[in-house]
Amino acid sequence: MKAKTQARKSKRNYLIIALVVILLLLAVGYASFTQTLNPSGNIAGSSTWDVKFLSGSTTDKDGKSVAGSVSSDGHSLTVDVSDLQYPGDAREVTAVIKNNSSMPIKLTGFTSTAPEDATNITFNCINLNNETCELAAGASCTYTFNVGWNEESKATNISGQYSFTFTYTQNTTPSTVTTNHAH
Repeated sequence: MKAKTQARKSKRNYLIIALVVILLLLAVGYASFTQTLNPSGNIAGSSTWDVKFLSGSTTDKDGKSVAGSVSSDGHSLTVDVSDLQYPGDAREVTAVIKNNSSMPIKLTGFTSTAPEDATNITFNCINLNNETCELAAGASCTYTFNVGWNEESKATNISGQYSFTFTYTQNTTPSTVTTNHAH
């Protein structure tokens, strides 16, 4: 009987050893298939900022198009609206703008420099409707706005050339990055 008991203990010991070995093999196998990934690298970026008027024009009192002039740096457009005849009279101005930047931009408004009292002139941006407009890198757009003699003005005449400068900001809408994990 003692031999049977020893044979059982021996089998049990072998079974325990076999289970421990299997458990160790499973742990090593699991560890070899699981890894901690620590990606590292450098991020470098650069961009250019280059938004310019390409051309511009206005209409005269007879509805004919009159070319404006773009500054040598392309940052302002000058148009002649000296033929405004009375308070409330207006001319339509069309400007072609190109975003030569390497990033998208948002048109946020425009400013004007007037040779005389700017309160006598009104501006109405037809395309923008008080919204910001986005312009992708490399894209160009045509904007139309009115320049008019303020209806409330008491001036008896206004004349001269007016320069317009559009204001922009960088379009900071975040980019979405999609990762591809191999399974």
